[in-house]
Amino acid sequence: MLKPSVRHSPLIAFLMFWTPMVLLIVAGFWVAAHYIEPAPPKKAVIITGREGGEYYAFAKRYVGIFKANKIDLEVRTSAGSVDNYDALLKHDGNVDLAIVQGGTLSEENRTSGNIEGIASLYLEPVWIFYRDANDLDRIAQLSGKRISIGPDGSGTQALAKQLLFACGATIDKGSTLELDSADAATALVDGKIDAAVFVASPKSKSIRQLIAAPGVKLMSLSQANGIARTYDFLSAVTIYRGSIDLSKNLPANDVHLVAPAAMLVARSTSHKSLVLLGAMAATELHKYGTLLNEPGEFPTAKYMEVPMAREALYFLTKGPSILQRIFPFWLASFLDRMLILLLPLATLLIPIVRFAPPVYVWRTRSRIYRWYK
Repeated sequence: MLKPSVRHSPLIAFLMFWTPMVLLIVAGFWVAAHYIEPAPPKKAVIITGREGGEYYAFAKRYVGIFKANKIDLEVRTSAGSVDNYDALLKHDGNVDLAIVQGGTLSEENRTSGNIEGIASLYLEPVWIFYRDANDLDRIAQLSGKRISIGPDGSGTQALAKQLLFACGATIDKGSTLELDSADAATALVDGKIDAAVFVASPKSKSIRQLIAAPGVKLMSLSQANGIARTYDFLSAVTIYRGSIDLSKNLPANDVHLVAPAAMLVARSTSHKSLVLLGAMAATELHKYGTLLNEPGEFPTAKYMEVPMAREALYFLTKGPSILQRIFPFWLASFLDRMLILLLPLATLLIPIVRFAPPVYVWRTRSRIYRWYK
């Protein structure tokens, strides 16, 4: 005679069967949750150059774009690109984004993985203005002159030192001055210095002042192409005759210069939504042409001296995702994060829904079959 098995109520039998299934789904969600980024922060910090400079002006325009997407963007000033990189590399993590000049990051930090690129924004030429009876076309000819190389911590000073050394200019230690753009322009016009190096767009107030100043000349670099080939972060560019001021025919001749790119970068630990918003803001504000580039040429992944962030590269090459085209940014970001949670749900729930009911029916009937064998 068969020994009767322990009987369970239908509810208990149901729970005994389905509870492991539910626990399996919960475990899948728990594992997936470890791969989900937190929600985008409510506040972020971008560091630029000095107040009144072009980096600062663009960053202030980014504020409105971030604000429209529910993130408050604080703009901080600094001495320049070298200081900006230092702020990004600090361990306190207070700065999320920075606008920097190409060629101002050490080789060690370029490959450290601590900083990611969002976009190159535009080219900004290296301008060398000087006072001399003769026309100069090589940086080495600045030897022995009193020259302003930009303030300490700025990208201008870092690049000026590289070029002066590489081109063989002999500059006495006491003859270099660390003046900002406005002071350097004034000193050069007044004849207090012999030359000054600037890294700025053609729209800069100091550039327009000097290019029209009597007795001040702009150096057209005969070695522009050679310099650009030597330094991968520099491009050879031409300022065409009359392009600064057509009515005054300034410059009076085509001028050959070299130019690094202004870049938007982020800490590698910055929230990916900030990286994506940075790429969106760059696209909205820097897609128009300038004296140096055609419309649509910028922003770009070219000219970057650090690895590109994956989200920024995707946005620049393929445009916004399907979710970003349909929904507001904050909702698209939320749905994108939720998709990671849906993966374990789809992976576990589909086979459970498909096979669990037949298995449950089989288990119920098997008890009956044992009694009526």
